[in-house]
Amino acid sequence: MSCSLAPSDQPIYPIVVIQIPDTHWSLMIITDEDTGRGMCCQAAFHRGSVSEWESTITLESIGVPSTITCVGGVQVGTVKAGDLERVRSILAQYRIEPELLNDGTIHGSYVCDLINLLKEGVIREDLRNKDVTMGHLRADLVQSKYMTSEAAEKGSVTPCICWKSNP
Repeated sequence: MSCSLAPSDQPIYPIVVIQIPDTHWSLMIITDEDTGRGMCCQAAFHRGSVSEWESTITLESIGVPSTITCVGGVQVGTVKAGDLERVRSILAQYRIEPELLNDGTIHGSYVCDLINLLKEGVIREDLRNKDVTMGHLRADLVQSKYMTSEAAEKGSVTPCICWKSNP
């Protein structure tokens, strides 16, 4: 895992879609290349007096899950350290649209909505002019899932991520 430095010596962090079994995805900004830790955004279902989906953003540092819970991922963009707070603010303000509540793919729809919010200058150029859906990421997610499965069979607990550049 590599977080590169821009010409201004400002760290650049990868934005990654992480795939969990059973069609669950999260958007993660990896801010610590050594530990794979960073900020995570996901849709979460809360049961209480009213059961509802809501968007949650984990501002504290969490790690990329092990191969036990994560089957791979794909890089969808990068963010400069100086823009991290702005990106965090945009992500924190997003709320799940009510029409997604009846959609069996809420996690994927939620993550794609976040990608579409962040397009300009943060998301990979090949995704910027599209209304991003999971279909745009599927081939890379399938590849990372296969690579993670192979690595897990050899004893690795680190999920494989398809790294893409962000020109």
